[in-house]
Amino acid sequence: KQIKGGIDKLREMPDNSYDVVLCHNVLEYIKNREELIHEFVRVMKSDGFLSIVKHNKAGKIMQKAVFEYKIDEAMELLRGEDVKSLNFGTIREYDDSDLALYSRGCLSIEKTFGVRTFFALQRNEVKREEDWLQKMFQLECMVEERPEFRDIAFFHHIILSHTK
Repeated sequence: KQIKGGIDKLREMPDNSYDVVLCHNVLEYIKNREELIHEFVRVMKSDGFLSIVKHNKAGKIMQKAVFEYKIDEAMELLRGEDVKSLNFGTIREYDDSDLALYSRGCLSIEKTFGVRTFFALQRNEVKREEDWLQKMFQLECMVEERPEFRDIAFFHHIILSHTK
């Protein structure tokens, strides 16, 4: 069931009612992360999990410097400054480990995957080749859990579950 609306809509949902909660590319754009995560914890079943997709700072710096040629923006990110998204406003970075803190210790990270490790670093004209997407998907799947590649992926996909 997809819930359309903000945190107020989520508050209407009963406790322990969902096996899976998805929150993809949202937390960077809001200020009340703790409050939202607390609501996710409340509506998750005890054996459920939370799926978070978030920007990965190192991957974003790689893309800015290598693909977009935006050296100034890469340096701003390295200095800890926020950057703006063309469509969504200010992106407020946070570390993967902050998710457990936002949950007040109720959730722990089970797995972290790298997403778009190489995809965003390819020239757009290459992406039109007939078998490019299939090969790129295979490559991405090969490296999604390898730390040296996961750490430079553009996004992180984090799976959290209730702390045991």
